[in-house]
Amino acid sequence: MILIRFIFIIALFYILYRVLRAYLAKGEKKEPGILRRDAAPMEEDLVEDPNCHIYIPQSQAFQAMAGKRTLYFCSRKCCEDYMKSQKDQGGR
Repeated sequence: MILIRFIFIIALFYILYRVLRAYLAKGEKKEPGILRRDAAPMEEDLVEDPNCHIYIPQSQAFQAMAGKRTLYFCSRKCCEDYMKSQKDQGGR
């Protein structure tokens, strides 16, 4: 009997929670230019780090110029390692 009461109270609280949440969601104003937390993320190009070969968003990448090409790296250390290895390969 106590278990049935407990389950009933839990179900009642859950229903009240869902109703209150739906009510509060209706009151939110959707302003243009402001993204909500559950909004779909904007698409962004991924670039490959030529040193460690991982893909990172272009906006978060460390950029370096190699001649007329722009190379993208996951970190300054990867950039330095790559430039050093290219210099070593060119010196052979």
